[in-house]
Amino acid sequence: MKVLQLFSNWKWTGPAEYAFNLSQMLSKNGIETVFACSPPPQEAKESLLSFALEKGVKPVINFKINKHFNLESNLDDYPKLVRFMNENEFTIVHTHLTNGHLVGG
Repeated sequence: MKVLQLFSNWKWTGPAEYAFNLSQMLSKNGIETVFACSPPPQEAKESLLSFALEKGVKPVINFKINKHFNLESNLDDYPKLVRFMNENEFTIVHTHLTNGHLVGG
C-alpha cells in the first residue's frame, strides 16, 4: 500500500499538524507514505516544510496547492499531480482542506 497525503497549505497549523502526524504514524506502521504540501514563501520563518525537515521528513513541494481556490494555480498543478500520482502508483490519495480536495480529487 502506498499513500499520498496531500496538504494544501504551507503554514504549520492545527490541521497541518494532524495531517503530518497521520503521515508519520502510517509510515511507522509500515505503510509507505508520501507527504506533499505547498512550498513556503521565501520570507517565511516557520513553515510546514521547516517543521517536517526538523522531524527528518522531506515533503514533496513540487506543487502550488494553495489553501484557497486559485484557478491559475489549480490548472497548473492538476497535470503535474496526475503525472506524479501515476508515476508513483498510489493506492490512496488522502487530501486535506477544500482546495486540496478539488485539485487532488
